[in-house]
Amino acid sequence: MGMERFTHLGRPVDLAYPTNAAIAILSVATMIVVSLWHLIYLASEFILALIQGGQIGGVVFLTWALGREVDPDANVVAFLAIVPALVLSVLVGVPDFSLLFLALLLFRVVNRSIGLPAKRSDSLLVLVLASWLAWSGAWYGLVCSTVAFLLDSILVNPLPRHRWFGLVAAVAAMLSQPRFFEGNQAWSGLVTGLVAVGAIGLILLLLFTPAPRSVGDLLALPINWKRLQAARIIGFFLAVFAVLNLGLQGLAQLSTVLAVIAVAGCYRLIVWVRS
Repeated sequence: MGMERFTHLGRPVDLAYPTNAAIAILSVATMIVVSLWHLIYLASEFILALIQGGQIGGVVFLTWALGREVDPDANVVAFLAIVPALVLSVLVGVPDFSLLFLALLLFRVVNRSIGLPAKRSDSLLVLVLASWLAWSGAWYGLVCSTVAFLLDSILVNPLPRHRWFGLVAAVAAMLSQPRFFEGNQAWSGLVTGLVAVGAIGLILLLLFTPAPRSVGDLLALPINWKRLQAARIIGFFLAVFAVLNLGLQGLAQLSTVLAVIAVAGCYRLIVWVRS
């Protein structure tokens, strides 16, 4: 029984593929090393050390997963982005996993890396998760979900029902009463610089990304270029809205997304120059 029976947004990690096995080993190894560091050198309690290790191991895995969505033709990007993502986790704080998961789902709704449109249950999952995050203060998740649903309803091979999901998400976003600059407004040079680097990375991706060669996991058709670019833009603005809302704290929430976009953009520029 395949995962596709339950969802079209899930991508199983088949350890028969070398890159999948590598990220599994790297994630677990990172978790163990960080846990031991906290346990031995920082004298943390066992449970706290395990939590810290699990968080950093999770950053490694989710960075890789996001990298596959941002540039599906370049596996190396998913691995290279792990380094800046870990550095940012140390500098500004561990990202918000629920927001990273939402970002991952939005990428897949729009770019259709699976090859098939989202199931109704997938759409409901995105809507419920985004609504819960908005109730917790992250209204920008609903805003970006609205855009993702509406784009999926008009781009190549549109999914008409996502117009209604987009409408519901838009109403929910307005009810969440979004406000900019509610939290920490200490916009350090680090915050401004990282947002700028992410913006440059996005521009490079928009300019130098060729038509994708990668095909969907379940439907062997190439990923659509417009869908891929639209997903990248949504992911970038999800992070930007977080920064606009919470400053440094918002950057910490989604720094991984900016790191992946920046690395992917630099990679595409290098490939273009060398060609």
